[in-house]
Amino acid sequence: MQAQVCMLDGQTRFYSIQSSDNVSELKAQISLEMGLQVDMLTLVQNGCIAPNTQKIIDDSTYYLSLKLLGGKKKKKKKSYSSKKKSQHKHKATKCGALNYYNVDGSGKVTLRQKNCPKCGPGIFMAKHYDRHYCGKCHLTLKIDAETAKKNLEELKKRQEAKNVGAVEGGDKGGAGKKDAKKAKKKNERIFCKFCKKYRF
Repeated sequence: MQAQVCMLDGQTRFYSIQSSDNVSELKAQISLEMGLQVDMLTLVQNGCIAPNTQKIIDDSTYYLSLKLLGGKKKKKKKSYSSKKKSQHKHKATKCGALNYYNVDGSGKVTLRQKNCPKCGPGIFMAKHYDRHYCGKCHLTLKIDAETAKKNLEELKKRQEAKNVGAVEGGDKGGAGKKDAKKAKKKNERIFCKFCKKYRF
């Protein structure tokens, strides 16, 4: 009886066996020839691993494969020191569309922002001190140097007024007020029901 074994290099070799022999005895023959341990060898037949107790049929073909030791090291989980960036949340404003228009005392409605000539009406351009910019098509329209200077001066005045208001607000209330409230709460006496005494 003969058994065909397809080796690792792709060559087919024939091994003489007896009718009572099983897969483990065929493995022993291969291990003697190759100089490998029997545990390292696996024989595959018809896409399935042949068990050691399986009897060998005459002219049956087996494919030899080796057991692999080890493998890729397990990847360590990354630990980030900084917090995950919080996603921007859209703030809904009531009647937000009215911010794009000016209404006079006579009832005349005028646009505050310029419509994009490329994208068409309804798409407004962002107004900067020296240019108009469309966020959709990235069209940029430059403003004259004189008007840009005036706009910049107005912007600076607005920022100064805002800063002065913020300083005054800190004295009157706002964040300062919150701190004062916290300090008051700390100094308040609390009556304990169990001890029947006032505690800070």
